[in-house]
Amino acid sequence: MSKAGLIIVRTSLLACLCLFFSNSVLPAWADEFSTSSSRITPRTVKRLLFTTRASGVKIYRYCQGEQSQKPGWTLVAQEATLTDDKRRKIGRYFDEAIWKFDDGAIVVGKMPPRIDDKGIGKTYWLIFDVTKASGDSVKDVRYVKSVETTSGLAPTEGYKENKIGDEQRVPYRAEYSFYTDWPK
Repeated sequence: MSKAGLIIVRTSLLACLCLFFSNSVLPAWADEFSTSSSRITPRTVKRLLFTTRASGVKIYRYCQGEQSQKPGWTLVAQEATLTDDKRRKIGRYFDEAIWKFDDGAIVVGKMPPRIDDKGIGKTYWLIFDVTKASGDSVKDVRYVKSVETTSGLAPTEGYKENKIGDEQRVPYRAEYSFYTDWPK
């Protein structure tokens, strides 16, 4: 092997080792590289229980603005089908943070606080604190992380008086990961 080829192999090996060891010491939430990761608050290390995928719609209504605000699109509801890693239906997601599974289990999350008023035009990755988890399959869930969200943004149509009250269903996809605390 040539000297140049040997240098490339050594450099690649060193890069792989650095990547491997740096990832093993990062906190569990350090994998957010989204431009909107400011919505995700760092936490201590958590244990992943399971992951689901969601495919559905976000429903927006064109509403009159408050006081001097112009009318605009407001998110009023979400509906999605939850599937497992083999794409089998396992439940549904609705409202702002409710996951209802076909086995009767339910997880209710608390919507994280909005950091700015520009969120309607961005797709955020979020961490929900769980306020209710009932059912054997979810009884230990304490947090739900929403990632890989695609689409689902508010319509971009400008002001039109005759649109007040209109609704639009915007398709979206996301992945929800369910976590618990490490045992003490």
